[in-house]
Amino acid sequence: MSLTVALREELAHADAADPARLMAEAAALIDLAGTLRLRGGDDGSSVQVVVRCSVGAVARRLRGVLVDHLGHRPGLARRQGGNLRGTDGYLVEIGPDALVALGVLDDDGRPVSRDPATVAPRTGYLAGAIMAAGSLSDPGGPVHFEITAPRETTAASLAGMIEGARAIETRVVVKGGDAVADLLAEVGAARTFLAFDQGRMRRDLRRQVNRAVNADRANLRRATGAAAQHIKAIEAVVDRLGWDGLPDDLAGVALSRMANPEASLADLGELQDPPVGKATVHRRLHKIVELAQGDD
Repeated sequence: MSLTVALREELAHADAADPARLMAEAAALIDLAGTLRLRGGDDGSSVQVVVRCSVGAVARRLRGVLVDHLGHRPGLARRQGGNLRGTDGYLVEIGPDALVALGVLDDDGRPVSRDPATVAPRTGYLAGAIMAAGSLSDPGGPVHFEITAPRETTAASLAGMIEGARAIETRVVVKGGDAVADLLAEVGAARTFLAFDQGRMRRDLRRQVNRAVNADRANLRRATGAAAQHIKAIEAVVDRLGWDGLPDDLAGVALSRMANPEASLADLGELQDPPVGKATVHRRLHKIVELAQGDD
């Protein structure tokens, strides 16, 4: 199961004790996943909204809100995914009386242009928006959270409700890991939050390890290159002066480097008698390189 589906499932099974939150969820589901339809009948035409839900639990939660809190029994159908969608959908058909109660239609049955920021509680509307059109990247990839809105104005309003979000046309995008984690915790998706946060920590740990390994490799390459230069210079100086021609301090460092080509400057310093610091080793090796260059 993808993290997106797990998130929607968790929100659909969240505690349903707060009627205000449930009504805000229903409003968001209608706003972001609903299609307005004009339906004719013997007593004239009427407006209804069909909400398409990709997760069955979300459709059942919406239907439960309408039945339990508005006394409305909406139609509920399952539609198999076609070639374009590829996944099943669950259709909830909502009649005009419930739409008026939810603020989708006015008292005369006309559609209302609603700003998501005006719907309370805010967490309920955000939870409904996520159930309707939210997507969350799986732990293995880069952090990315997104809500797809039907209009740019809706996206802009939603972005203003979420810390760290920005609207890109009809998309609300949150890329910061901390901002996504805060949003998941705020809407009550505790299990998804833990899965997301653990995945993020594992990914950050892998990055830190890779950086450390790459740094070690780079340091090793630099050290190996410097050691090869030292050995080449030592051989050139010894060929010209002989070991007896080198001062004792330079001869000691030169012998240590020839015997330990991969040793660090600090390690070479420990091999001297008496031991010296790596700065002293560096100066002595540099002096040998200068002697070799003078020979050139």
